Amino acid sequence: MRLSQKITLLVVLVALLSGSVVAVADYRLAAGELRQSVEEKLLALLEARRAAIIDYLASIRRDLREQAGNPVVLDAFQELASGWRGLGDAAGPELYDIYVNENPYPPAGRKQLNSPGDGSPYSLAHERFHPLLREFVEQHGYRDLLLVDMQGTAIYSVMKQQDFTTNLSVETDISGGLGLAFRGIIENPSPIAEIFVDFNTYLGMGGRPTGFVAMPLNGKDGERLGVLVFEMPVRRINRVINVAAGMGETGETFIAGQDLLVRTDSRFATQSTILERRVDSGPVKAALDGESGVMISVETDEAGRKSEKLSAYAPLYFLGARWAIIAQVDLREILAPVTRMRDRALVSGLLLAFLVAGLGYAVVRFTVVTPLSGIAHAVQRLTRGETGQPVPSTDRGDEIGDIARALVLYQESLEEHERLAAKRGEITQAEAVRHSLAEAIEALSDGFIMLDPKDRVVLVNSKYREIFHQSAHLLTPGAEFGAFLRHHAEIGEIVEALGRVEEFLEYRMNEMQPGEVVESRLASGPWLKITDFRMEDGGVASVCSDITDLKRRELALVDSEERYRLLVDTLPDGVLLHDSKQILFLNPIGRKILGIGEDEQVEKYHYRDFVHDEQKPMAEARIAAIIRRGEDNPLAERRIHTKDGRDLYIEIAAVPLRRGRERLALGVFRDLTETKQAQAQIERQREALHQSEKLSALGSLLAGVAHELNNPLSIVVAQAVLMEETNRDEKIIKRAKNIRSAADRCARIVKTFLSMARQQTPEPGSVDVNVLIDNALELMGYTLRTAGIEIIEKRGEELPLVWGDADQLHQIVANLLVNAQQAMMETPEPRRLTITTAFDAGADMVTLTLDDSGPGVPLEIRPRIFDPFFTTKPTGVGTGIGLSICHGVVESHGGSIIVTDSPDGGARFVIKLPPAGATVAMAVDEATLTAEARGRRILVVDDEPEVAESLAEMLGLDGHIVDLAGSGITALERIADTDYDLILTDMRMPKMDGPTLYREIEKNHPHLCSRVAVITGDTLEAAASEFLKETGLRWIEKPFVPADLSKVVNKMLGQYPIKRNRSGSV
Repeated sequence: MRLSQKITLLVVLVALLSGSVVAVADYRLAAGELRQSVEEKLLALLEARRAAIIDYLASIRRDLREQAGNPVVLDAFQELASGWRGLGDAAGPELYDIYVNENPYPPAGRKQLNSPGDGSPYSLAHERFHPLLREFVEQHGYRDLLLVDMQGTAIYSVMKQQDFTTNLSVETDISGGLGLAFRGIIENPSPIAEIFVDFNTYLGMGGRPTGFVAMPLNGKDGERLGVLVFEMPVRRINRVINVAAGMGETGETFIAGQDLLVRTDSRFATQSTILERRVDSGPVKAALDGESGVMISVETDEAGRKSEKLSAYAPLYFLGARWAIIAQVDLREILAPVTRMRDRALVSGLLLAFLVAGLGYAVVRFTVVTPLSGIAHAVQRLTRGETGQPVPSTDRGDEIGDIARALVLYQESLEEHERLAAKRGEITQAEAVRHSLAEAIEALSDGFIMLDPKDRVVLVNSKYREIFHQSAHLLTPGAEFGAFLRHHAEIGEIVEALGRVEEFLEYRMNEMQPGEVVESRLASGPWLKITDFRMEDGGVASVCSDITDLKRRELALVDSEERYRLLVDTLPDGVLLHDSKQILFLNPIGRKILGIGEDEQVEKYHYRDFVHDEQKPMAEARIAAIIRRGEDNPLAERRIHTKDGRDLYIEIAAVPLRRGRERLALGVFRDLTETKQAQAQIERQREALHQSEKLSALGSLLAGVAHELNNPLSIVVAQAVLMEETNRDEKIIKRAKNIRSAADRCARIVKTFLSMARQQTPEPGSVDVNVLIDNALELMGYTLRTAGIEIIEKRGEELPLVWGDADQLHQIVANLLVNAQQAMMETPEPRRLTITTAFDAGADMVTLTLDDSGPGVPLEIRPRIFDPFFTTKPTGVGTGIGLSICHGVVESHGGSIIVTDSPDGGARFVIKLPPAGATVAMAVDEATLTAEARGRRILVVDDEPEVAESLAEMLGLDGHIVDLAGSGITALERIADTDYDLILTDMRMPKMDGPTLYREIEKNHPHLCSRVAVITGDTLEAAASEFLKETGLRWIEKPFVPADLSKVVNKMLGQYPIKRNRSGSV
């Protein structure tokens, strides 16, 4: 065989062997890398779907908590429950017929029925709340929403399916998972308990797979009212799980429960597989055990075919339920590209063998024959004197290469002569370049010096000599650079070398690194920047620049920054600097406001970290607007949450700022919390002052009313009494009684107003609450009946008496009846007013409850409902003092009054009063303490004759001898002549009023001071009130009734024995 054929055969064999090895290695490597890539992709897809499911389940919990605390849902439950109870035992069947059997809509559309029109309280509540609850269910994709009372009855359902009205307290075919959810809440005492019942077949929804979440409904006082239940569909989970993107032809994702049954449909199944398909595989069991990862498992399909699956698995938890989420793909689909690559490699190997055989011949020709031909041609050129031509194949390591290199040596010997001739011209040119370089260095504005490897001066320009002019004589070519430096340091010209010359020289000559920049200051003032550069021959080139001006500006900048820092750090406001990602700077007061420690890094915080969750998007948008668009943020109040847990109000303004090309936001803020608190305190004090001024105005008004009404009322009362007691005609007596009753009522009303205005504790007595109600209904009965109001009375039996003032308590009941009548006029008939009395033995209180069917009292105004002058009635309808009077009177009696919601949907007022009990036993028996005094001499002093004569006539009925005086002066004259047993004087009289008369008696007749009593209709007047408080005198308020007059007179006359006056009469 020829040499070319042997080489060709060898090349073919080597190519086939190496190709086979490479193909096998590539196949295994590609298979491994492809599997790893699929594993990573499966894990990513699994995690994406798992995160979406977790977000969906979290939204369910969020919806459940929000609706369980939603006032609308709580109001809906209470009103529906009240309507349910109102229907009695037949509520369940009756409502099921109305809303399910007789529903005009098809089963799937029963939710569209808002009201059947039966007018029941339940249907009215259903009509009010059902559209809101239905809208919530539709918007959030729940299958149903149910309200269950504490007895287990599903009193409300949005969808009105078979589970509506079902009792869930016991297990039935209908209750199923819904019953488990209810009982789970009942068994859990926590007020925020959450229960999830896993998906299962639910007959209440036609046998479809359904899951349930439930949470208790709690009242305002924390009492448990009922249970809120959501029915969860699986369609939203299916939409997430059955996304085919990225899963290939055989890949799928599914969720399995602890019973190994799937909770989602298969993307390949034509029918639903939920709770039908059982997956008993390794990945499912591992995920249910809390593990996650990737594994290959052998699985059998429904037809009995086994296949290898590559599965990514992870656990999924929700309210105690444990699921497995699996993403898997057929292993054959994964390895299909590698298998195809292997087949192609076999075909390619055969083609490569034929190709290499053809190339072998070409390689021999071009690697052996052609190089030898080239060398031959090179020899021919040398023989002709053609030097400088390349010789081929000199880089070869074989014999051909040896021949070529020998030829090159011969060629180089010929060329040497030519190079020697050219070198002399190059030396001349180098000298010219050196001279030009020296001129360029001399022209530099910076100092320049060049040293040889032994640190001797080679070249130095004039600028360098000028800078170091004190030692310039040592900078000659060949001089030691170290000697120059020592001299300059020893003469004290180098500041950093003062007192440490040797240390400075050691650093400068031996330790300073090439390329290192050193700043040095000369004693004469200049600042220098010195930079050394190491040259290839080991020498050093040093550049010395004068940076004095730059240094001055730098020092001025440092000083300016220090002043700025001092200013910012001592500001009373917080200052922050913010870029698009984080806070860059925060002054000390800002750290204090935001609760960040002095040593804590502020860069880890963003402004949004200190605002409440609902304001975070707005905060981010505000920062972006300042930084990106350069918008100012004007001064505004914001509410923040600090790092140490405080809620503060701050005032903040921010402006855009540029630092080079960087855009920033500069904010200034201050803590407004104390200011807010001070403003609130001022507002409360202003409100208190306002209320005080209104009460003062009320007092002045009532004082004027009392003064104008009391005198005529006193005459009417007195004359009515006299007519009643001095006539025997029954008709006249009856008319007198009617006049007296009406006048007495007017008198009591005036006294009630006066008592409220002066906040005086009433005189107590035993009062029957049921009698109070009878009297009030007698007074208000006609008004209530003409308003179409039905009165329902629920009287307590053997009710204890209460201890209080009957007139004032009567006024309370009358005021509440008037308020109820006016409130119910705003609602259509039927109108009901329920009056209930009872005795609460546990609290030892007698309770009076009034429930109306009016619009009720909104929660937001209940705290102010008892404030004086506060009213929601139109102008001219209410004054705003009725409930204030009620509140003041009840509290003065040691009781309480509250307003809540009535079961009829209106307002409920509850009054609690202490029973008489021991208080009555301790009451003083007037009959025993008050002497029955008759035939005493009494002086009546009043400037109005009619009032004085009426008093005289009333006292005369008790057998007293009465003298009249029309003024204080006349009274003094009579007192001088007669020793009176009792003196009754009016408070306000012309010339000499009651207080002046008393002072005269006190000075001239001190023994009579204890026998003086005051008649007044104006105890609200400041001077009168102060006089009575100072002297301790008894007083009788106009208009007076005989009983009041006799009580005071008998008590005073019973304090001392009968005495005869100077005239000898009794």
